[in-house]
Amino acid sequence: MKMSDKYWVKERDWKEHVDVLVVDGYVDEPGLLGVPPYISPEPRMLVGVADELDLTWEYVTVDEYREYGLPLGDMVLVHGGVTVPGKYLSGQPLSVEEALEISDQPGETYLGGPLARHSEIGGYDHLVEKDLAAYFYDSLFGEGVDRWADVEEREDWLKFGAKTVKRHLMFPDPLLAEIETFRGCPRYFVGGCSFCSEPVYGKPQFREQEEIIQEMGLLYDYGIRHFRLGGQSCIFSYKAEGVGEVETVKPRPSELEELFSGIVDRCPDIKVLHVDNANPAVMSKYRDESMEILETLTEYCTAGNVIALGLESADEKVIEKNNLNSGPGETKEAVRITNRVGADAGDNGCPSYFQASTSWEV
Repeated sequence: MKMSDKYWVKERDWKEHVDVLVVDGYVDEPGLLGVPPYISPEPRMLVGVADELDLTWEYVTVDEYREYGLPLGDMVLVHGGVTVPGKYLSGQPLSVEEALEISDQPGETYLGGPLARHSEIGGYDHLVEKDLAAYFYDSLFGEGVDRWADVEEREDWLKFGAKTVKRHLMFPDPLLAEIETFRGCPRYFVGGCSFCSEPVYGKPQFREQEEIIQEMGLLYDYGIRHFRLGGQSCIFSYKAEGVGEVETVKPRPSELEELFSGIVDRCPDIKVLHVDNANPAVMSKYRDESMEILETLTEYCTAGNVIALGLESADEKVIEKNNLNSGPGETKEAVRITNRVGADAGDNGCPSYFQASTSWEV
């Protein structure tokens, strides 16, 4: 599959043999996207482990693998898989069949990501259901442990791995770096929405503003001008009150003002600065706080921004069976306040802020 001769897929100067070969099979999860033109944090972390330990590395996308095969790596780290399949225009996530093919690659093989968690795939020396970066790091010093990386580890590996973007075929334009503010779900203790993978990550671990800004600053210095803070279940719930105590947490507008003003100060020439998910239950219950956050996003983000409100159904029975905590009433209110703050046209003709639901069933 090719997008165009300008970007996809062109032969490039791979290193012939490296210590660590990272194969980006792309991810698509409710709180994270890595299908081109996006690049997710996960393969960047894998490169970060290698770079921190002064191992030689190469980064290859699955689309390049389809066209040219793979260079040689003593250790082959494959990461990818989808939990919310979509239709993709400029890349196609790694399939189960392709993952099996790559398992025959020379070297010690590792598989991580949603494919490892949700598919029956054999042939790999290491099958990792949690964080592949953490398991890989541990395995270099003894026996690998299938565990979630702690916050400090992720921060280090994200920063060491920022240079990964320079090896992407869409670098620097239109490559869009997906940025994580937190993972997990504030409703983790009641199981979250039945179809979503975010509760698997447990209680949200919020990244500090300075850490996010520092990572984005490194990516910016490498040439990235397109960013999306998509790595969270609800941007309005960043550092919110009541996490782990109540299902509908109370936003803290000042935390997001500090984050977005800091991003723009550090990266003044951003072409795209967007976000992703928002919980209509949070927005409708805490209307004043949410309007304040919308004003912050409208001020600092670029036009054409989207908050995915995720009205999965307007049917009360479906809402109950899927353990949702918002319905059409909350979503309509979230749309109203979003339009009130951000419906005016921005510099590129798009609304300065635009709301959307991820799906709709009746």
